[in-house]
Amino acid sequence: AFSPDGKTLAVVESIGHDGAEGTVYLWNTATHQREAALTDPAGYDIGTAAFSPDGKVLATGDNLDLDMPTRTPARIYLWDVTWLRP
Repeated sequence: AFSPDGKTLAVVESIGHDGAEGTVYLWNTATHQREAALTDPAGYDIGTAAFSPDGKVLATGDNLDLDMPTRTPARIYLWDVTWLRP
């Protein structure tokens, strides 16, 4: 997902549905440098990411795997990404 201003790209690396973590990498599109790596605080696999319209918040969501015995509900986290901006 690109931030609304196009300066940041959020890329989700999803490891799998076996309880492994997924990571969201935030890349500076001008310098092609990675600025941050975000992992789910609960240790679940991140499946999606989207920026708010003003670009100040990144929402991430866990993968919901209904085949898992626990059927843990999916979680949504809101990340303040204003610290990425100069």
